[in-house]
Amino acid sequence: MKGRFGAVAALWGSFLALLTLLGLIAFDVDVETPALLGGAAIVAVVAGCALVLIRPAAVTVEVAPEISPPTAWLGLSVALLALSAVLGFWLTLIAAGMCGAGIGGIIRERRAERAIVAGRRAG
Repeated sequence: MKGRFGAVAALWGSFLALLTLLGLIAFDVDVETPALLGGAAIVAVVAGCALVLIRPAAVTVEVAPEISPPTAWLGLSVALLALSAVLGFWLTLIAAGMCGAGIGGIIRERRAERAIVAGRRAG
């Protein structure tokens, strides 16, 4: 899993490079467009390759449920869900997606907390 983030960044950079090339071939563009998109592609590829080569050490996780970002995110999304009754269906869809992300984050935190507790018991 260590090199996965670097591989994703390098893949994204190569996608941006392909998009830049197709934009140059298919459209009549100014100088700024390929320069900006090509620069973003170069930065993403270089950063991805650096992450693959460096492979940072594993991060230790401290359990602090009182400062859980997914819980705050879920609270904000429920408030937006209530507000969507006034503002419209478009906000309902956005808030529902945010609720899903918040619930997924809480599930991820609980699994990590159980793994930490199980590791402490075993070790």
